[in-house]
Amino acid sequence: MSENICEDKPNLSSFVNIGTLDDSSLPFSGDDKSQSAVSNSDIYQPARLNPTFYDEKRKNHALERAKRRAARFILEDPDMCEEEDLPKEIYFGSSNADNFVRKKLEERQKYEEENFLRLQLTKKEKQIQRRLLSGEIADTSMQVNQMQLLLQSSDDDEMNPAAFLTKKKRKQLRRLRYKKGGNSSAYQ
Repeated sequence: MSENICEDKPNLSSFVNIGTLDDSSLPFSGDDKSQSAVSNSDIYQPARLNPTFYDEKRKNHALERAKRRAARFILEDPDMCEEEDLPKEIYFGSSNADNFVRKKLEERQKYEEENFLRLQLTKKEKQIQRRLLSGEIADTSMQVNQMQLLLQSSDDDEMNPAAFLTKKKRKQLRRLRYKKGGNSSAYQ
């Protein structure tokens, strides 16, 4: 520790007191804005935050999207199509790439069955198989229209729409029904 206690303390007289600044000590210019800029140049002022204005269109975006989706799903409703005599979408089969993938999987399965062994799937083959099972690869025999299952009447007990939904989709459906005030345990 030093012998003089004053050396350890800060010298307060070296600091400028903000309240004692007088306008005569500052250079003067005729412009008020430049004067305030010069007078505040020694004093830190944080950046000024300007308000951000959002588009009014974005507020109604969710409502418009819901209307478009409802209109599209009405066209997919089989009961509505029968009543209104609307045209139906016809599937003409799948693309050549999908057929190639399907043939490869069939050859692989046939080889495994004939030789009584299981071949290991690569990551790419697993991904293709997952896409085929989920209906992303257009196979009309395996394609399940999720919305038609959900829109079916509740008195149709032979087909449970929740059986075709993933765990995540079932959870989203329960949340949606709970928000609307419906029965939250409909498909448990």
